[in-house]
Amino acid sequence: MLITAIKRQKKNSDRVNLYLDGEFAFALSVETALKAGLRRGQTIDEATRLELETEDAFCRAREAALVLLSHRARSERELRDRLLRRGYTPEVAERTLSNLRERGLLDDVAFAQAFARDRLRSRPSGRRRLVADLRGKGVSPEDAERALAEMSHESEESELDLARRALAKFPQRGGEDRAATKRRLYAYLARRGFGSGVTSALAREYFSGDE
Repeated sequence: MLITAIKRQKKNSDRVNLYLDGEFAFALSVETALKAGLRRGQTIDEATRLELETEDAFCRAREAALVLLSHRARSERELRDRLLRRGYTPEVAERTLSNLRERGLLDDVAFAQAFARDRLRSRPSGRRRLVADLRGKGVSPEDAERALAEMSHESEESELDLARRALAKFPQRGGEDRAATKRRLYAYLARRGFGSGVTSALAREYFSGDE
């Protein structure tokens, strides 16, 4: 197959249309075309064509991933799922993730720390809830635990302090008896991932004025 023309696209100057034997064949990124050293008059075989299309898919997937990351940080699983939903093959998706990891743009531990910091500012939660939410984002249990362990060394706020902040939004119910309030309080803190020790300590503080 003979390359008879390489034309830059009018609507997207970062891509070119490749013509083989006088007919449009496929489009490529300028980066892919330059990297391959393509030129008019060059002959390519079917294997080379497939290699070019694969390389172009990687370039497009990488750019799509960078756009997604520019909107917000994402875990590896989130990014992989988005690329697969866009039609990229598993091989291209994995190569893209590997490239981003090597460039320091994809790091599940850093993602977990950023997610946890943001969550703790807006909605104080216990360690168990944070780990569960991070796992829901695709972060491994090991990376989630590592991120939270590193954060605990940096933070001056204990789990009990976080529970106190969470309890500040505990809804009051006029006329409710103590037993019912206590059940709601325990359930409220448990849903936010606080353990029984912290919950019991907070319950004692909460009801201390009644004694």
